[in-house]
Amino acid sequence: MTSEIIKFLVTGSAAKPYEVEFVKDGEELKVYCNCLAGSHGSYCKHRINLLIGDSTGLADGQSGNFNLIATWLKKTELEVALAEFLSAKNEKPMDKARVTKSKKTISKYMR
Repeated sequence: MTSEIIKFLVTGSAAKPYEVEFVKDGEELKVYCNCLAGSHGSYCKHRINLLIGDSTGLADGQSGNFNLIATWLKKTELEVALAEFLSAKNEKPMDKARVTKSKKTISKYMR
């Protein structure tokens, strides 16, 4: 089976936009970003923002296949990890240990 790839340029703290790449290979979805955190396989807000449907960081108003990402995410381990992260993050008061653990888990599924 051939992998499908979608790339986006995302604004960040650097002058040059970061590149976020979504790779769908069968039932697996991987997400890469060339920011410092993403390059090291750590939690990266650029990838998370796109996964949750936040397109405000897209450079030059690109939208292309943005809605396809939500379809690719469905029924993946990454979707489960993302849901856990969002749940922990939105808990009042926020469970910081759970957020930290879920960030590590979500990063594992994006590599």
